Amino acid sequence: MDYQEHVEFIKRYFGENTDKSGVPSWEHSLNVARTLEEYIIRYGEVPEHMREDLLLGALGHDLLEDTKVREEAISIQWNSNVLSYIKGLTNKKGDNDTREYIQKLKGAHEAVLLIKFADILANAENSVSKFCDIRDADWFKNKWIPLLESYKENLLNT
Repeated sequence: MDYQEHVEFIKRYFGENTDKSGVPSWEHSLNVARTLEEYIIRYGEVPEHMREDLLLGALGHDLLEDTKVREEAISIQWNSNVLSYIKGLTNKKGDNDTREYIQKLKGAHEAVLLIKFADILANAENSVSKFCDIRDADWFKNKWIPLLESYKENLLNT
């Protein structure tokens, strides 16, 4: 997939937002889409007609949660199917309260879960490569590992 036009759309809404290491927030969204695309191609499990919407959902997965974009803008830029994936991935209470979010994911469409697993993988790779040093050991141990354990317990049997 050629992401350029779609990346420009998410960049418009993420603006100057960055992660803890100073990397633009939109780059995480692009990494999630590319991670998902890699696995889709490798395993061929997703029908061709579903791939673009799935990848656009991955690219926009944090838009409603982390920006001021309106649902209508997403639906106009992409389509209502992509919007439904993004809504399915949105945790309205943020990363500090995941109980309701995990319950929501337990009943989610398989496409939403595929995007979520790509998000988890991209976050794990980012966390290990950028934040896993002695200064962040408490965050890694007390925040990231429990979150992964909760996802494992609640979503892998879905």
